[in-house]
Amino acid sequence: MKKSNVFLGGLLVLIGVIAIFQKFNYFGYFSSRSMIGFILLLIGIALDLSYFASKKSSNNLIPGGILITLGIFYIAKSYFYIYALSVISWQIYTFSVAVGLYQAYIFSTKDKPTLIIATVLAVISIFSAVSNMFRILLPIWFNRGFIFPIILILAGIYLLFKNFRN
Repeated sequence: MKKSNVFLGGLLVLIGVIAIFQKFNYFGYFSSRSMIGFILLLIGIALDLSYFASKKSSNNLIPGGILITLGIFYIAKSYFYIYALSVISWQIYTFSVAVGLYQAYIFSTKDKPTLIIATVLAVISIFSAVSNMFRILLPIWFNRGFIFPIILILAGIYLLFKNFRN
Protein backbone atom coordinates (compact mmCIF):
# COMPACT_ATOMS: atom_id res chain seq x y z
CA MET A 1 0.00 0.00 0.00
CA LYS A 2 1.24 3.50 -0.78
CA LYS A 3 2.34 5.70 2.09
CA SER A 4 0.12 8.54 0.85
CA ASN A 5 -2.96 6.28 1.02
CA VAL A 6 -2.08 5.21 4.56
CA PHE A 7 -1.64 8.83 5.62
CA LEU A 8 -4.85 9.99 3.92
CA GLY A 9 -6.83 7.10 5.42
CA GLY A 10 -5.47 7.81 8.89
CA LEU A 11 -6.24 11.49 8.51
CA LEU A 12 -9.83 10.76 7.48
CA VAL A 13 -10.33 8.40 10.44
CA LEU A 14 -8.90 11.03 12.81
CA ILE A 15 -11.19 13.72 11.40
CA GLY A 16 -14.21 11.42 11.75
CA VAL A 17 -13.39 10.50 15.36
CA ILE A 18 -12.89 14.17 16.26
CA ALA A 19 -16.20 15.04 14.59
CA ILE A 20 -18.01 12.37 16.62
CA PHE A 21 -16.40 13.60 19.86
CA GLN A 22 -17.42 17.12 18.88
CA LYS A 23 -21.05 16.01 18.63
CA PHE A 24 -20.91 14.71 22.21
CA ASN A 25 -19.15 17.89 23.41
CA TYR A 26 -16.06 16.05 24.67
CA PHE A 27 -13.87 18.89 23.51
CA GLY A 28 -14.61 22.04 25.45
CA TYR A 29 -11.96 24.08 23.67
CA PHE A 30 -12.55 22.80 20.17
CA SER A 31 -15.26 24.46 18.15
CA SER A 32 -16.13 23.70 14.56
CA ARG A 33 -14.31 26.88 13.49
CA SER A 34 -11.10 25.91 15.28
CA MET A 35 -11.38 22.36 13.95
CA ILE A 36 -11.29 23.72 10.41
CA GLY A 37 -8.11 25.56 11.33
CA PHE A 38 -6.52 22.44 12.83
CA ILE A 39 -7.49 20.33 9.82
CA LEU A 40 -6.04 22.89 7.38
CA LEU A 41 -2.89 23.13 9.48
CA LEU A 42 -2.46 19.35 9.58
CA ILE A 43 -3.00 18.95 5.84
CA GLY A 44 -0.57 21.81 5.12
CA ILE A 45 2.09 20.30 7.36
CA ALA A 46 1.55 16.91 5.71
CA LEU A 47 2.01 18.44 2.26
CA ASP A 48 5.22 20.15 3.31
CA LEU A 49 6.53 17.02 4.99
CA SER A 50 5.80 14.97 1.87
CA TYR A 51 8.09 17.30 -0.09
CA PHE A 52 10.86 17.20 2.49
CA ALA A 53 10.64 13.40 2.74
CA SER A 54 11.03 12.77 -1.00
CA LYS A 55 12.53 16.04 -2.40
CA LYS A 56 11.30 14.95 -5.84
CA SER A 57 8.46 17.27 -6.75
CA SER A 58 7.89 20.73 -5.34
CA ASN A 59 4.19 20.69 -6.26
CA ASN A 60 3.22 20.32 -2.60
CA LEU A 61 5.04 23.38 -1.30
CA ILE A 62 2.64 26.06 -2.56
CA PRO A 63 -0.60 24.44 -1.31
CA GLY A 64 1.21 23.44 1.89
CA GLY A 65 2.19 27.04 2.61
CA ILE A 66 -1.30 28.27 1.78
CA LEU A 67 -2.99 25.73 4.06
CA ILE A 68 -0.58 26.28 6.95
CA THR A 69 -1.14 30.05 6.81
CA LEU A 70 -4.92 29.68 6.61
CA GLY A 71 -4.92 27.10 9.41
CA ILE A 72 -3.01 29.44 11.72
CA PHE A 73 -5.37 32.29 10.76
CA TYR A 74 -8.53 30.28 11.53
CA ILE A 75 -7.11 29.00 14.82
CA ALA A 76 -6.16 32.53 15.88
CA LYS A 77 -9.54 33.84 14.77
CA SER A 78 -11.43 31.23 16.79
CA TYR A 79 -9.42 31.45 20.02
CA PHE A 80 -8.66 35.17 20.19
CA TYR A 81 -11.49 37.57 19.54
CA ILE A 82 -9.72 40.34 17.71
CA TYR A 83 -12.02 42.42 15.56
CA ALA A 84 -9.19 43.27 13.20
CA LEU A 85 -8.86 39.60 12.18
CA SER A 86 -12.35 39.64 10.72
CA VAL A 87 -11.62 42.83 8.80
CA ILE A 88 -8.46 41.56 7.09
CA SER A 89 -9.73 38.20 5.81
CA TRP A 90 -9.06 38.71 2.09
CA GLN A 91 -5.61 40.06 2.87
CA ILE A 92 -4.79 36.85 4.72
CA TYR A 93 -5.93 34.80 1.72
CA THR A 94 -3.64 36.80 -0.57
CA PHE A 95 -0.80 36.62 1.95
CA SER A 96 -1.19 32.83 2.19
CA VAL A 97 -0.57 32.52 -1.55
CA ALA A 98 2.55 34.67 -1.10
CA VAL A 99 3.74 32.35 1.71
CA GLY A 100 3.27 29.32 -0.54
CA LEU A 101 5.20 30.98 -3.36
CA TYR A 102 7.99 31.97 -0.97
CA GLN A 103 8.23 28.35 0.16
CA ALA A 104 8.51 27.21 -3.45
CA TYR A 105 11.18 29.82 -4.14
CA ILE A 106 13.26 29.12 -1.05
CA PHE A 107 13.17 25.34 -1.08
CA SER A 108 13.05 24.40 -4.75
CA THR A 109 12.76 26.64 -7.80
CA LYS A 110 14.92 29.73 -7.15
CA ASP A 111 13.45 31.48 -10.19
CA LYS A 112 12.92 35.24 -10.22
CA PRO A 113 9.26 35.34 -11.38
CA THR A 114 8.16 33.30 -8.36
CA LEU A 115 9.98 35.68 -6.03
CA ILE A 116 8.57 38.76 -7.76
CA ILE A 117 4.97 37.50 -7.68
CA ALA A 118 5.29 36.45 -4.03
CA THR A 119 6.73 39.84 -3.07
CA VAL A 120 4.02 41.76 -4.93
CA LEU A 121 1.28 39.70 -3.28
CA ALA A 122 2.85 40.09 0.17
CA VAL A 123 3.28 43.86 -0.21
CA ILE A 124 -0.30 44.33 -1.44
CA SER A 125 -1.79 42.26 1.35
CA ILE A 126 0.36 43.78 4.11
CA PHE A 127 -0.24 47.34 2.89
CA SER A 128 -3.98 46.76 2.65
CA ALA A 129 -4.12 45.08 6.08
CA VAL A 130 -2.22 47.95 7.69
CA SER A 131 -4.49 50.42 5.93
CA ASN A 132 -7.57 48.63 7.29
CA MET A 133 -6.06 48.50 10.77
CA PHE A 134 -5.43 52.25 10.74
CA ARG A 135 -8.97 52.81 9.57
CA ILE A 136 -10.22 50.87 12.59
CA LEU A 137 -7.80 52.34 15.11
CA LEU A 138 -7.89 55.98 14.06
CA PRO A 139 -10.60 58.24 15.43
CA ILE A 140 -13.70 58.85 13.34
CA TRP A 141 -12.77 62.48 12.68
CA PHE A 142 -9.46 61.46 11.10
CA ASN A 143 -10.00 60.87 7.41
CA ARG A 144 -7.75 58.53 5.42
CA GLY A 145 -7.42 61.31 2.89
CA PHE A 146 -5.06 63.08 5.31
CA ILE A 147 -2.43 60.34 5.31
CA PHE A 148 -0.80 61.09 1.96
CA PRO A 149 -0.64 64.90 2.49
CA ILE A 150 0.83 64.36 5.97
CA ILE A 151 3.49 62.08 4.47
CA LEU A 152 4.29 64.78 1.89
CA ILE A 153 4.56 67.45 4.60
CA LEU A 154 6.85 65.26 6.74
CA ALA A 155 9.05 64.45 3.73
CA GLY A 156 9.27 68.15 2.86
CA ILE A 157 10.20 69.09 6.45
CA TYR A 158 12.84 66.38 6.45
CA LEU A 159 14.35 67.69 3.21
CA LEU A 160 14.30 71.28 4.49
CA PHE A 161 16.07 70.41 7.75
CA LYS A 162 18.55 68.19 5.90
CA ASN A 163 19.32 71.10 3.56
CA PHE A 164 19.72 73.59 6.42
CA ARG A 165 22.21 71.33 8.22
CA ASN A 166 24.53 71.35 5.23
